[in-house]
Amino acid sequence: MGLIFELRRRARYIVGSLLGIVVVGYFAYHTVHGERGFLAWMQMKDRVRDAERRLLELNHDREAWERRAAKSRPRHAR
Repeated sequence: MGLIFELRRRARYIVGSLLGIVVVGYFAYHTVHGERGFLAWMQMKDRVRDAERRLLELNHDREAWERRAAKSRPRHAR
């Protein structure tokens, strides 16, 4: 009878600690790998940088086309 009581008493501490470790592990995992975690943030940061670079290229192309179009207007033709 004493052995069973001792096992139950110790199990309470082990289960509580184990549950705490599992909860902390769950949140730690999702902090890094979750939908809004660190890795997703880094990927989104790369995508934004690429999109900004592409926007800059397109703006330069548009300006070049606008200059070419302005030169072809009748007031510039002599």
